[in-house]
Amino acid sequence: MQVASVCPDLRHELTLLVLSRYPLVVIESVDESKVERLAQQVAVDLSYPLLEWTSTQGLMRRAGGSIPDTQDPAVALERVLTMPGDLLVLLKDLQPFFERPEVLRLLRESESRFGEKASSLLLCGVDVTLPKELVSLSRRSRKTSGRSKNGCRSFKSTS
Repeated sequence: MQVASVCPDLRHELTLLVLSRYPLVVIESVDESKVERLAQQVAVDLSYPLLEWTSTQGLMRRAGGSIPDTQDPAVALERVLTMPGDLLVLLKDLQPFFERPEVLRLLRESESRFGEKASSLLLCGVDVTLPKELVSLSRRSRKTSGRSKNGCRSFKSTS
């Protein structure tokens, strides 16, 4: 599978966060297509399946095909948290659903329910504000205004 390349530093950082077993990784960006390419590259590098979720489409396999009846975020998260093996899940614009207790609970349970798997939920949005209950489970990409000499935006993990 050929994927347009994104910044190697960003790719390496996300790979390390996934392999370090962070259940939640926040990626703030206005450019969803770059985040999609990044997630796809890391999934290919790690030989992980990649799923994407939106409230309009539900869970979709990047390789093709949707998973029926998963537009509701709680249903989608429950399905993902019970899947066997390592995987990456790109969750687009999940933030409005943080107010739902069952969504917040499932996100909190991601750490224990993923167990020893090196799986991560990638929370993607323009400006993602996590509830305090999720901060300790997550690492965040920090938006920066500048670009490095190679044209890549910096990506730093923060608590």
